[in-house]
Amino acid sequence: MPTPPRDRAGQRSYRNSDLRDLAFILMCRDGGLRLDEIAALMGRATSPSPHRWQDIVADRLTAIEADLARLREAHDYLSNALRCQAEHPAVECPYVQRELDDRVAGMLPPDHP
Repeated sequence: MPTPPRDRAGQRSYRNSDLRDLAFILMCRDGGLRLDEIAALMGRATSPSPHRWQDIVADRLTAIEADLARLREAHDYLSNALRCQAEHPAVECPYVQRELDDRVAGMLPPDHP
């Protein structure tokens, strides 16, 4: 963003359009977009972008969906672990043990005994 002009008292004087740009930048950052991607969305890319803004947004939505799925899974096993009465859930909680067994099985080759 360009440096805003200052008023007679030396205070920065932002135009409404500057504040809207800043709000858009912050909104995009909250969505996990990088600054170069935000510049492309604003039509201010410093170099020609190989992606249309729709592609940038679609890619980010795909990443957010993957993050949400991972976080939902983490929420589920942590919620269940919290309900365990075991002193040490990593070794004593049946739910955590099932989750660990499933994860270990996913790490092994299909022909592993």
